[in-house]
Amino acid sequence: MIALKQILLPTDGSACSHKALMYAVTLAQHFGAHVLALHVPQGYWQQESFETGPDVVQKIQKEQAAEQERIRQAVTAAGTLAGVPSETVCLNGIPAEVIIQVAKDRAVDLIVMGTHGRGGLRHALLGSVAEKTVQRAPCPVLVVRQTEHDFVTEAVQP
Repeated sequence: MIALKQILLPTDGSACSHKALMYAVTLAQHFGAHVLALHVPQGYWQQESFETGPDVVQKIQKEQAAEQERIRQAVTAAGTLAGVPSETVCLNGIPAEVIIQVAKDRAVDLIVMGTHGRGGLRHALLGSVAEKTVQRAPCPVLVVRQTEHDFVTEAVQP
């Protein structure tokens, strides 16, 4: 028997992540699980490599705060609609490493994450957060593609 109590949802606020949110909330609703949304600000780990002025840093911090609030609101709304407890955390670091560490620290039963499905040179140079997570995760990982077949509709029913 499968028992899910804690579902980790790494999210970057994209349409692909929203689709993964629908899967996570639906599974949480079915299994009586808690959804832990995790946001690792995009490019944070790269920012330390560049010299920036205070104006640029403030602009980046404002954009990240706004993005975090949008993600928190989306997760809270989806969880509330489905009657699923949820929490959103934001941590800095290299995305795949942070995801794996949180999954270990929180004893996560399942990771549900979206993938943009990039290929070619971009994938070869940057790699895939989803791929790295699948390779090293301490639990099963459900990877949701944005353009593929769905078994979850947009409306989550309580």
